[in-house]
Amino acid sequence: STENIYDFINNMKLNKLFDVINLAVERTLTLHEIISIIKDILGSKSEISVSHKKHTFSSLSIEKAKNEYLFEPFDIKSTIALWCEERIANLKL
Repeated sequence: STENIYDFINNMKLNKLFDVINLAVERTLTLHEIISIIKDILGSKSEISVSHKKHTFSSLSIEKAKNEYLFEPFDIKSTIALWCEERIANLKL
């Protein structure tokens, strides 16, 4: 979540004068699983359509952030739930 990343950046001590690290959640779920979680949270009855076309996929590694800077990403399910709750709350405003 943005709070998780903000807290990390705010409290981190750089090991080098200049460094590049990726901050994200760990890749533990497939896109289909993520969509299913969002669907369940929203109470949607919509069908999920899956394309069987081959697509390239790239993923950012957070191993450097975890190993060298002790970054601890939030759980992806909790992050998705929080994101959905914030969006739902904004719709009610």
